[in-house]
Amino acid sequence: MAETDVLFTPDLASVVVDLQRRSAACFDRECGVSYLPCCLLALLGASKDPMTISDFPRSMVASENTVVAAAIKLERAGLIEKEHCDSDRRVAVLRGIPEGNALAKRAFESAYRHLRATVWQWCSDDDAAQIVGAFQEAAETLGLTGRKERRAVHRCLTPSFFMAVAAIIRQWVQTCAAAGVAFTEYRYLALLQSCGQPLSCSAAADALMVDRSTVSVVAKSLIDKGLGLCGRGSDRRRRMISITESGKATAEFATSMLEDRTAALYAGADPSSTAAINALHARMYAELAAWVRSDREPGIKAIENAHAPA
Repeated sequence: MAETDVLFTPDLASVVVDLQRRSAACFDRECGVSYLPCCLLALLGASKDPMTISDFPRSMVASENTVVAAAIKLERAGLIEKEHCDSDRRVAVLRGIPEGNALAKRAFESAYRHLRATVWQWCSDDDAAQIVGAFQEAAETLGLTGRKERRAVHRCLTPSFFMAVAAIIRQWVQTCAAAGVAFTEYRYLALLQSCGQPLSCSAAADALMVDRSTVSVVAKSLIDKGLGLCGRGSDRRRRMISITESGKATAEFATSMLEDRTAALYAGADPSSTAAINALHARMYAELAAWVRSDREPGIKAIENAHAPA
């Protein structure tokens, strides 16, 4: 990799996956809106003009049908208006309304308070803006900022930030599929490779920040593919998963592809800023790991309230 590239690491993957997970949970908990519909709401709220389905960025979603389904859900909930284009009745036009705009603002503020209370607890306002800016460098390459963004939804967070998080993960998922593994399988293999020793499913779940049932399913898949082996620990009831030589080769191949893909996502960034972005990503992972180890999740509500706007 060139010295001016933004680097992919398994730690960065953990940061981005965690960002989407936390944000999606906030959108659902506070507003009852899932990730994609919330992004659509925010785009409409940030735009002065109506949008057609084709205006929604293609790089974030699997197909136009996912946008159509989100739009239908929002219209039925009375959060947007949908009408037909005057020049072509087959084209649906989406328009933001005050109820939906207010909900998008509430969802973004909820996510911001949560992030500042947990994995961005170390952040100043300038730090948070720097994180958003780093992801928007990739958003530019992905075509997520074609419309001029206004701070109409949130003072710091933008629709393209959340869309970039989802789109980057989508790019990684596609890259891993080309290497012959699912993205979660790759993350498990990379963890086993870096540890250099067998891990229990519970230890892997903690390290990957996913639930144990997910890890058990992934472990079985790796074993079935000949990429992992199952043994027993000192406690005979505990399964210990190790990586095979084939698994190591697959992890190395996938990592190489992910490095190239990530560098390409930031190809438009100023070379002078890439070192700062890499340092920021490393700091984000260090803070994420520290937060998870501290087991402070149950007590975050009071800290979130401290970040509520006056």
